[in-house]
Amino acid sequence: MIVDLAERRYTWTDLNTGADGGYHSVYRHQAEVGALSRDMLAHFGPENRATLWDVACARAAGSDEVHVRGRDGGAVRRWQRRGGEGVGAFAARLRALRDEDGAGSAALPDGRRAFVALVDGDVPAPEKLSGALYRLYPGPVDAAAEELERLTAGDLVAGLAPRA
Repeated sequence: MIVDLAERRYTWTDLNTGADGGYHSVYRHQAEVGALSRDMLAHFGPENRATLWDVACARAAGSDEVHVRGRDGGAVRRWQRRGGEGVGAFAARLRALRDEDGAGSAALPDGRRAFVALVDGDVPAPEKLSGALYRLYPGPVDAAAEELERLTAGDLVAGLAPRA
């Protein structure tokens, strides 16, 4: 286990520096273990991994309009894909939460197909909502009709697999 006391984080890893003569000596290998540990922490750091936010943005960017609720659960902002804007560029704009197109609706769209990704499923489900739903924590949205496909985190990631 690598423990970074300054950053207050840890990472489980399996490092092997090789053993001369059958014995490991942390003292003898401290420089190498230190370099490997720094590299492992940098490689697996939060800024170097895709998050579920990144994956949800990639999936949502296939739509023409996206509504994003703030982390505080309050204000909702709206993004629309612009003429000629590719899915990748739209996803980048969403991930960075920049250049929004105004206020959005906190209510889920009734009678439309939608991709809904929520941290908290604390919003009411409209009767005629269809499409796909990912939510981390359960709530009232779970009462949505069967036309709303329930997705797991694995489903979100699998949805990005190349088509054969």
